[in-house]
Amino acid sequence: MNQDAVMERYGPVAFLCGADPLGIQETLDRIRAPFREGPMAEMNMQRFYGDEFTVGSILDACHSMPAFAPARLVEWHGTGGTSTAKTLRGLADYLDGPNPSTLLVLVSQGKPDGRLSLIKKARKSGWIHDHPDYGPENLRRWLLSELERLELQLDAEAVDLLIASVAGDRQLLRNEVQKLVLFSEGEALDRETVRQMVRNVLDEDVWRLADHLIRRAQAEALALVEALEQDQVSGYQLIPALQYRFRVLAKIVDGHHRGLRGPHLAKAAGIRDWEVRKLTPHARRWSPQAIGGALVALGRAESRIKGGWRASDTRTLQTRSVQALCLEICAL
Repeated sequence: MNQDAVMERYGPVAFLCGADPLGIQETLDRIRAPFREGPMAEMNMQRFYGDEFTVGSILDACHSMPAFAPARLVEWHGTGGTSTAKTLRGLADYLDGPNPSTLLVLVSQGKPDGRLSLIKKARKSGWIHDHPDYGPENLRRWLLSELERLELQLDAEAVDLLIASVAGDRQLLRNEVQKLVLFSEGEALDRETVRQMVRNVLDEDVWRLADHLIRRAQAEALALVEALEQDQVSGYQLIPALQYRFRVLAKIVDGHHRGLRGPHLAKAAGIRDWEVRKLTPHARRWSPQAIGGALVALGRAESRIKGGWRASDTRTLQTRSVQALCLEICAL
């Protein structure tokens, strides 16, 4: 796309947000590409981060005229917390009459605070571009396409481990894949090699929490949440792991109610044999209604955690949300 096409698609204001950092970055790269061309590119691109500069500086940049080009690109990247909300409040009036020759891109990961005037205006004008989190199935399809593009060969168990190890973060997943490409030198890699190479976001304690909840061991689960909080393990890491395990459990519960067992269940549900063997004893304790309730509870917890806005409250919010989730699942 050239600058005119980008302005027509995204301008004059674009608010990039969501739970997929790589998706946000890909959109930002598409927007930036045409502005990098031309002899005066450096004069037509400005970036601001957090509260490093005043709102007035950002507005001055927005009202400046482009130099020998159809438009200018001004970016502001939020860092979270009260400073982000303060800056967005200061920019709200600009959305009433934005400069048509400037594309103002506001970048803030996570769910935007719908109470802010700027968010309400941006949503009404269609200027919010959400990048939702990838579910396990979509993440798998994306990873397989990346592996094919990069000509990297992983066996099925290695793919499972790689997806689980990065807690649903596509950016981290891409980083790990690039590391594996360099390591493989064109050879196929198995699960054990991947285990040795990838950055383990989901360690054994996080998986143990999922096992406690699947067994409805409330006391053990709450004690482990407290220990993980002390180790600075966030809800952003915990919730994807729990969702992954309970989605697999849900497939096994459904398969059992349809009369499927063992390899037949694994093939029909699209999961690995070892997962079926590990979770089958626990699946007998779960009805379809209970497992559905657990998935709903996990979805609510995810929304609460991703909707956290103020940095000072983030750690408390995540811990309390996970604790409440444990109580809710163990009561099912």
